Amino acid sequence: MVLDNGSPTRLPLPPMTAAPDTHTIAFIGDLHGNMTAFEYTLTAALRLRVTTIIQAGDFWIYDQPHHPDNLERVITRVARNADLAPATVDYRFIDGNHENFDVLDPDATAPVQLTEHVTYMPRGSRATLAGVEILFFGGASSVDRHWRPEGEDWWPDENITDTQLARGLAAANTGPVDVLVTHETTTAAFNALCGISGHARSKRDDAPGEANRARLDKLVDTAQPRALVHGHHHTSHIEDHDGVRVVSLGQEDSAGSVALLDTDTWLWSEPPRQPPKKLRYIRF
Repeated sequence: MVLDNGSPTRLPLPPMTAAPDTHTIAFIGDLHGNMTAFEYTLTAALRLRVTTIIQAGDFWIYDQPHHPDNLERVITRVARNADLAPATVDYRFIDGNHENFDVLDPDATAPVQLTEHVTYMPRGSRATLAGVEILFFGGASSVDRHWRPEGEDWWPDENITDTQLARGLAAANTGPVDVLVTHETTTAAFNALCGISGHARSKRDDAPGEANRARLDKLVDTAQPRALVHGHHHTSHIEDHDGVRVVSLGQEDSAGSVALLDTDTWLWSEPPRQPPKKLRYIRF
């Protein structure tokens, strides 16, 4: 459109008319700093009007100057393409093991809002989302830490400490927990994954990993969640352990990298697959 004086102008954007689904949560697996995977998984959720999104660690899209603007730009574009108001998007993530812990503080005592729509949930933080009580507890071990430069590509802060566990137990005791979101999983769930996943088996003899899982066992025993959702093992799988439904997520754009929970019926599903995009390869 051109004004009478010859200068260009932009027509106002049409109002977003789609109502968000306030009774579904999208859980997303490891992204490994990959913006293309971020957009792919975000699109899978928003095209179904699911605007409450929780990413289960190995996010790492926050430590470069352009990251906040890029995240907001993608969220705005994908939301508008889905006829949703960008303001309805609530994106939370926990830390995994592939993170920059000079930026993230897993001991922070409250959620940290990184952008208008993206919030980091430290270990032991809680939130009520889509009508359910969620406890967030990141952390895991890198089996390849021996070749990663400390302070550049690896930080010992990735592992769960006894102090953090105590904080998580205290948070669990403040009220019922419906969903526990972790990066690592429990010992029983890990052993089951090893039967179907080579990626999980590669972490079998890692002592810090065993210690992290033992701490999560204690947290699950106290919290008694209906479901535990985790990443880290790059394997899509659902199995019940001791009365807890354990949902393991795939990574990036792989099958099972997005899982949907209907918080009314407690049924789990996967969104329809989109045509895969070419993702840059990162070894994790």
